[in-house]
Amino acid sequence: MHLLYFGIYLLYFMQWVPLNLITACLDI
Repeated sequence: MHLLYFGIYLLYFMQWVPLNLITACLDI
């Protein structure tokens, strides 16, 4: 995997996880 794509994926993952956790907490 190219390092640039890995960096972009990592940034996207770090932004998506907190939002997903927040929505999960709100659903509960």
